[in-house]
Amino acid sequence: MAGLAWSLAACGGPDQGASASPETILARDRAAAYFANGALDKARAALAPLLAGKRPAPQDLLRAAAIELRAHELTQARDFAERALAADPKNAGAHYIYGRILEQQDFRQTEQAMAEYRRVLELVPGDVAAKACLGRALGLLDPH
Repeated sequence: MAGLAWSLAACGGPDQGASASPETILARDRAAAYFANGALDKARAALAPLLAGKRPAPQDLLRAAAIELRAHELTQARDFAERALAADPKNAGAHYIYGRILEQQDFRQTEQAMAEYRRVLELVPGDVAAKACLGRALGLLDPH
């Protein structure tokens, strides 16, 4: 699921495509390659310059959240996801990743995670991943 979170972070959003500098695109591509190969420390390092500014792009904050989620660094993952949501409250990917983080064992905030998945479905009706996560979360609340 962390790979799906990375894919969601790569979709659209501000500072994407033609408006991104070649250096930014290269940093994102490097981070993605490292992430795909499980080299999370290298993925963090590649992404770090994009996170260092005053207003990092929400998509880069989501990429950072995905890295930390995969590394089971849930507090850091939550912090990045919350920053992404603050920067772009209508970002379905941010709500999805935040929901995934909230479901994890360290937090077990299943009801809040379900609210995040419902928000994804408001923003992107029919989203299969959000439906699957919502169904799983409902099962956690009522296993019978």
